[in-house]
Amino acid sequence: MRQLKIPKIWRRAVIVAIPKPEKPLGALKSYRPISLLCAPFNILERLIYAHVEAIIDLLLPQEQAGFRHGRSAVDQVTLLTQDIEDSFAVKKKAGAVFVDVTAAYDNVCHRGLTCKLLRLLRDRHMVHMIMEMVGNCNFTLTTGNSKRSTLRRIKKGVPWGSVLGHLLFNIYLSDLSTMGVNRNFSREGQNRHFAYLFQFVGEASVMQMDVNKNIQCYGNSYIQCFPYNKILH
Repeated sequence: MRQLKIPKIWRRAVIVAIPKPEKPLGALKSYRPISLLCAPFNILERLIYAHVEAIIDLLLPQEQAGFRHGRSAVDQVTLLTQDIEDSFAVKKKAGAVFVDVTAAYDNVCHRGLTCKLLRLLRDRHMVHMIMEMVGNCNFTLTTGNSKRSTLRRIKKGVPWGSVLGHLLFNIYLSDLSTMGVNRNFSREGQNRHFAYLFQFVGEASVMQMDVNKNIQCYGNSYIQCFPYNKILH
C-alpha cells in the first residue's frame, strides 16, 4: 500500500458484455460491460470507499442525487416540479434541458479524474492509490457464452460493477454545474437536466445555444462525449 503496488492478478478484470433490452445484438453499442474483479481487489475497494465516501459526499453539489445515500430520482422530479410551479407563480414559462452522456463510464478521462480527486482529497497518496487501481488495469472480454478475448489494457473509464465506480463517476461530473450554464442543475445517474425560467418563448433558443456552447466546451476539456441529438429542451 505504501509503495502503491497491487498484485497484477488483482488488477485483471473479466468484462462480461450484457445485452441491453430491445437492442440489436449485432451492434457494439447494444451491450453494457460489467467488470468482474477478484475478491481481494473488491475488499480493498470497500476499505477505500469506507474511508473516503463520507468526506467526498460533503463536497459534492447539493443538487447531485445519483448514487448517494438517502437521495434518489424522486429528489430530481421534486426539484423540477418546484421549478415549474415557481415559474407559474411569477407568470413565466419554464424550460428544461435533458442531457444524455454517451458511454458515460467508459469515457471518463483518467487525467481529468486525477485532477478532480486531488481537489477533493488532501491525501495525495490515497488519490494515487485510487488511480493505480483504476488506471493500471487489464481485462479480457466475453459475452458469457463465448471465449475470452486476449488481454488488453484499460486506457480510460471507470469499471461497471466496481465498488468505487459510482463514487468516481460522481466526482468526475461534480463540476459540471460550474461550467457557466446558469439556473438550477441536477443529476440522476448518467442523465442531467438544467431548469430555466424565462418570460418569452423566444428565449428558449438562446437558452439552447448557451447550453450547447458550454457543454461542448466542458466535453472538449475532459474528453467527454455529449451527443447533441440527445440534448433535448
